[in-house]
This record gives sequence, structure tokens and C-alpha cells, in this order.
Amino acid sequence: PKSYYRLQQIDFDGRTSFSDWIFLENTSGSALDNISFAPNPVSEYGAIKYFKNTAGAITIASYTVAGQLIYTKEIFTPKGFNEIPIEVANFLPRQGIYFVEVSDGDRTKRLKIIKD
Repeated sequence: PKSYYRLQQIDFDGRTSFSDWIFLENTSGSALDNISFAPNPVSEYGAIKYFKNTAGAITIASYTVAGQLIYTKEIFTPKGFNEIPIEVANFLPRQGIYFVEVSDGDRTKRLKIIKD
């Protein structure tokens, strides 16, 4: 989204002045905007949900709290809202706390997941 801003200054004597307009554009078109995993805690099936401004590949990986890689997969997803179903049996093998990393090549987000 595009935004325009300017500041108004009010002096002690009541006079006002304005700054020049500036233009800002949010360019965070990453695949990782507003990412979540639900349900959490999870038993059998869950889903990674996110919105992205462009189509492209993402990598999903799950790790133990000790940092051991359990599962990794690259998925091509379209522009817009995405929901990737996860069968938890392979993704998170037993009860406990795990970290799931989702990467679009530029940024990586880490989510904490609890398996019951």
C-alpha cells in the first residue's frame, strides 16, 4: 500500500507550518506476511496459513527444540491467501515442542508448535 504523510507544527504563538509531503510504499511482499499455524496445540492435522503478494516457492522445515531437522519440503504457492495442510505424523513425530521455519528465500519466520 502507498501512504502520504506530512507534519504540522504549531508554535507557542499559535502560528502553524507544514512540512513537505513524503510518500512511503510498503514493499514487504514477502510470503511470510501474517503467517500462522493452526490448531496449536495440534494432534493429527494442522495447516500453515499466510498471505503473499506474489506467487513463488517457500520452504517449510520442522526442528526439535535441540535444532535437529525432522522434515523439509519446498512448495510452490500462488499469489494471495494460502493454506498448506500438514499431516502431523511425519512433520512432528511425537508429543512435544517443535519449531517450524517457513522461508521464501529472502526472509525466514519461525513458529513454535506443540504436538499433543
